[in-house]
Amino acid sequence: MMDSNSNPSRKRSRWQHHRATISYGALLFVIVVGCLPTANNAFAYAPNFITKIIENDTGITPVGLLDVSSGTVNGKILDDGDADGATMAINGDGASTATILSTTTTTATTTQQHQQLNRPPITTRFPPEPNGYLHLGHAKAVSFNFAVARAYHGRCHMRLDDTNPSKEDEEYVKSILEDVRWIQRDMEPFDENDDEMAESGDNDMKEEEMGPWYGPVRKTSDYFHRIYNAAIYLIQSGEAYIDELSMEEMREYRGTLTEPGKESPYRNRPIEENLQLFQQMKEGVHPDGKYVLRAKIDMSSPNLNLRDPVLYRIKHESHQATGDEWCIYPMYDFSHPIADAVEGITHSLCTLEFEDHRPLYDWVAERMVKGGLVDCTPRQIEFSRLNLKYTVLSKRKLIKLVEESHVTGWDDPRMPTISGIRRRGVPPLAIRLFCERMGISKSDSNIDFGILEDCAREVLDENCVRAFAILDPLKVTITNWDGSSIEEFEVPRHPKRDDLGDRTVPFGKSVYIERSDFFDLDGPEGEANNNKVPAGFKRLLAGDKVRLKYAYVIRCDEVVRDASTNEPMELLCTVFPETRAGATPEGEARVKGIIQWVEATSAAKCQVMQYDRLFTVEEPGKESGDFTTDINKDSLKVMTNVVVEPSVAFDALKVISQIRNNSSSSDKIYHSDLAYQFERSGYYALDSTSTVSNLVFNRVVTLKDAWNVAPTGGDGKKTDNNAKTQSSELGGTNNRGGGGGGGQAPVVEDVRRIALRAGTILEAGPHPDADGLIVCKLDCGDVDEDGRPQEPRTVVAGLAGKISFDQLINRKVVCIANLKPAKMRGIESAAMLLAASDGKEGDEETVQLLDVPASVPNGELLSFEDLPIGEPDVMLKSKGALKVWDRVKEKLRVNGNGEAVYQDDDNTVRKILTSDGPVKVMLYADYLHGCMYTYIQLNKSQDCVYNEEERLRLNLNQPRAMTNYTDLGFAKVRLSDELWKTLREFWEQVMNEENGTVDNLEEEYWPEANTYTNHWVSPSKTKFIPDLHEPIYQEVEMHLKEWIPSATSFSRSSFYGIRVYTSGSILAPHVDRDPLISSAIINVGQDVDEEWPLEVYDHEGLAHNITMTPGDVVLYESHSVLHGRPFPLRGKYFANIFVHFKPLFGGEDGEEVGEEAVTENMDEL
Repeated sequence: MMDSNSNPSRKRSRWQHHRATISYGALLFVIVVGCLPTANNAFAYAPNFITKIIENDTGITPVGLLDVSSGTVNGKILDDGDADGATMAINGDGASTATILSTTTTTATTTQQHQQLNRPPITTRFPPEPNGYLHLGHAKAVSFNFAVARAYHGRCHMRLDDTNPSKEDEEYVKSILEDVRWIQRDMEPFDENDDEMAESGDNDMKEEEMGPWYGPVRKTSDYFHRIYNAAIYLIQSGEAYIDELSMEEMREYRGTLTEPGKESPYRNRPIEENLQLFQQMKEGVHPDGKYVLRAKIDMSSPNLNLRDPVLYRIKHESHQATGDEWCIYPMYDFSHPIADAVEGITHSLCTLEFEDHRPLYDWVAERMVKGGLVDCTPRQIEFSRLNLKYTVLSKRKLIKLVEESHVTGWDDPRMPTISGIRRRGVPPLAIRLFCERMGISKSDSNIDFGILEDCAREVLDENCVRAFAILDPLKVTITNWDGSSIEEFEVPRHPKRDDLGDRTVPFGKSVYIERSDFFDLDGPEGEANNNKVPAGFKRLLAGDKVRLKYAYVIRCDEVVRDASTNEPMELLCTVFPETRAGATPEGEARVKGIIQWVEATSAAKCQVMQYDRLFTVEEPGKESGDFTTDINKDSLKVMTNVVVEPSVAFDALKVISQIRNNSSSSDKIYHSDLAYQFERSGYYALDSTSTVSNLVFNRVVTLKDAWNVAPTGGDGKKTDNNAKTQSSELGGTNNRGGGGGGGQAPVVEDVRRIALRAGTILEAGPHPDADGLIVCKLDCGDVDEDGRPQEPRTVVAGLAGKISFDQLINRKVVCIANLKPAKMRGIESAAMLLAASDGKEGDEETVQLLDVPASVPNGELLSFEDLPIGEPDVMLKSKGALKVWDRVKEKLRVNGNGEAVYQDDDNTVRKILTSDGPVKVMLYADYLHGCMYTYIQLNKSQDCVYNEEERLRLNLNQPRAMTNYTDLGFAKVRLSDELWKTLREFWEQVMNEENGTVDNLEEEYWPEANTYTNHWVSPSKTKFIPDLHEPIYQEVEMHLKEWIPSATSFSRSSFYGIRVYTSGSILAPHVDRDPLISSAIINVGQDVDEEWPLEVYDHEGLAHNITMTPGDVVLYESHSVLHGRPFPLRGKYFANIFVHFKPLFGGEDGEEVGEEAVTENMDEL
């Protein structure tokens, strides 16, 4: 029923990182984006909540974390260009940078810290079950567990969780170890003390056990005897019993989320009988399913995992490691904490699905220490799992792809398995770079597959040698070449890396070029294009010239055609010897077109597999329910007539020979280790099916992202009717220079030359190469000549760490749509977002995008108060035009009502207007100004200052002084059907009486200048419900008793009735002033344009956005967790009931006492 678990003794350990949050509450998480490591051994994760937890736990400073720099921005209203300019002033390169600290120079410091603190080394582990093949989701866990261990100069263990013999296989064991070795390839091994190795016997490791992990490969089955002894201990201590309920009965007895479970009739079986039955289970006396061993915990616990979980079950199956020694096997939740503790794991890092299992993990570990069976209790910490667009990671779905032959097998290069990714040719460094760029958080996100492809491009571009390959050959014969003579050119293998040497490229009478590099104007191709050369085509035409890269300029003199199709079969060309090796004779124009080629007699024929994404949609199966209907039918195109230069064939044969002669499992060579950039075509790697007589190459990734082509930008495209300018109606020509016989156009004010348009952010994510930037997809309402919607624009903005992604997606914003597109750290940005800043620096700065009413259509051209509709330039690209924007942005402001305005030279203030009202900026700082302005008139302006100082003081001090009753600090439940029916009918009656509006409800009275809500801008309303007080009190108290079972009773504190927030309302993050309160919010009704989530910070200081629907209830420790709604309500209203209680607890003499008896003294803070 509950979303969190009770833990009344748990204390808050830290709150330091709330500095930015306290002042505004908008930063939900830290964007952790790195840059390409300068060395393979670098640890390039940015600091994250896990590294901070470990540092706080141990006092050990990690090494090798990214030093994330952040720029500062001043001014009232800024754009993403300003933000980038600010970082340029700091970093000197136009974008924020992340410096990777050396892991080698600081290792000694970290080791000394271990010794000085007398602590064991930080030890992590990667513990997969050998029941399948690893995929990209596992790669994230591998990368992070190994990286954390290195950051703290610790260790990472490789353990196989082999507790289920029916699903495990030696094939999976070998595959998993191979994949982990490959992901961590070229990383420095962990330092292993010779004495420790000798003591543990690790010096006798077999080669198949060696790898990048610390020590040998470990298995949970290695500890079966210790786990069995742990079970005996629990039985002897009365904390475990043998149960013989059937699975169906056990499920029935377990209860539900809303109902407690029932105790098994066998729960109080005598200890001796339990021991006897458990011994019989071990000896194989009983069949599968007859008995299980269960922990004796709490059948009424709100956490179902604590309702007497099963610890052991009978399985008469042979184990791949222990054979037939055992016929009982431990459950994962029991064996896992024991194995961690036995190995000395200090931090058990796992994904969020294990968060609800953590109390059971702790329960087992604590009892093992108490019984003297282990020496330590590891700490489990959860982080979000990896979710990828355009693919599936579910084991069930992957199995279906293989079994139904949608792919060729588990290592099909289109599969997200590690073996498939490896065979495709993605380097392990690119996998680690991808994992590092995604960072670590507790927020689930759906990552674009293109980010992985970008990482592959980045690594391959730096490391891949270049080669010529012709995928669709067209023969060229040089008519003035001397017979069969061959000329050789020595050309670099890589344009920027001299260390990779040169390659020899032969040239002769016949060469092949790409068919697409010749446009046949006189053939079928030309006819299909109205006998016109395609715009921008600079390559070969009949009668024209082109340069063969590194060699000569040639001219096409004649086209030899196929008699039946009229298609070109061969080109007869003339070579110009004086143009050798890039030379251009004096007085002649330089030939613009340059193409690749392959000499015909030395060319090696091969096969190319043109792989693409396996699915055509971001979330396969979301619409149809069957993910296989979204399979990309064009995900593989086989090209059988490809020719490559001879150096490629020589390299490939060498690799094939090395693989034949290599038998090492710890230093394995793969076909895909040989990868090329086939110039102008893409990145390709040798496939594992290649033979000496049949070379096969897989396309790893295209040279550019073909799935995400940046729009051309500007404002030249048509938009929908709402976005059209009215220049023709006004008689304007948009000619800024005049002349041309048409007369000079009227002068247009600067602001009317800027295309300020409404748009909606569809996607938002980190920039792969710049910490201070984000990348958005923006719907600006663009349409083509026929009125068809165009692709969203790509926008790069300097908002990283300023506004969370959750608050960006689906946000209606203001953009400048007619600036010239510009590349920002490698990504072209086709528009600019407008945002407001409070002018502070660094972490203290508050930034918010301009708000546009939800009813305004995308593409609408915004106007300025009392000015005619704008006549924007098609594109502001000249120096003079760009100065127009410079002048305009200097005059943008936010007034006291939170409205975006433009102040003319004569100090006339003009609002920025939409078809549904002004553009606003709901900054907390701005509505504090509004508070000051309002209460100055009441002679109470100091009250605003006092209340704000008090809010910040309480936010900083009160949470860490409070005792926490629950694990998270909040939970979401649901009203009973009966009470919800009563409340719903009451609210429906209210709305009927008020004709569907809340405007005439009584305005909530604020006797003091309360600044938690911006009530002077968006007054809150109230509706009293005295007849419903008692049933609501009773039901909330029931939920609180279940949520906080340690409380003996609850004292009723206050009941607000129904508070109704209105459009534009903001509730600042705060804690309740009374330090004795646990509360409930009940959503009664809402009419909103988009969700208005409650933002709650848990006891670890992590923010959660909780969406509510009518009938939902959020329980929260309002005295100790920050809560609020820091972004403006978009819609008509949001109606809640607030109910507050004071938990009471039994004192030593049985008398109930309040929280002050168990709370630290606030005065000390």
